[in-house]
Amino acid sequence: MSLPIEPVKLWFFNLKKIQDHMKELNHLTDNDLKKFSRQKPSDLLPTETLKGNLAMFCQNEHIGLVFDAAFNEKTFLAFLRFISFSVEEAILGLFYRVAVNFKPNLLDLSPSQVAQMTMKEVYGSGPIESNIMLRELHDLLRTNVPSTFYPADGAPINDDSRKVRDAIGRILS
Repeated sequence: MSLPIEPVKLWFFNLKKIQDHMKELNHLTDNDLKKFSRQKPSDLLPTETLKGNLAMFCQNEHIGLVFDAAFNEKTFLAFLRFISFSVEEAILGLFYRVAVNFKPNLLDLSPSQVAQMTMKEVYGSGPIESNIMLRELHDLLRTNVPSTFYPADGAPINDDSRKVRDAIGRILS
C-alpha cells in the first residue's frame, strides 16, 4: 500500500521555503522552523510592498495564490494552510493510512471518525518500541516531519489515552 507521505513532506518543504524567503525580507524572522510557524505575518510583513513580495514568491514557487485575507492569519502555519492545504489533514491521512494498513476494518470509518478515537483504539497499546503499528507511524513521521515539530522520542503518539486528533495537534503546537 502506498502511504501518503508526499503531502506532509511537501507542506513542511513549502513552510521552509517561505521561512527562507522571509529571512531575506525581515531580520526578525525566527531561524527555528517551529517558532517561525507561530510568528504573525502582520508582524513580519508590515508594508504592502513586503506582502506583495511574499505573495509573488509564493506564486512563483507554486506554493499557492496569496489573497489579501491570508495576511490576516494569526501565524505562518495558518497562512500556509490558507494558501495551500491543511497540514493537519495531510498528517491525519498519514495516521489513517497506517491504521487501515494494519486494520482494514477501519476503512468503514472516515479519517475524521478515526481522528476522534484514542491512540489505543486505533493502534493498540504499548510503547513505540514494541508496537509495530506505532513504530511504522513513528518512522514515517520522523522521515516526513521536521524534528522541531516531531520529537525523536515520539511523545505526541506515545499516549494510549490521547485522541488521534490531539496527537496531531501536539505535533503542530
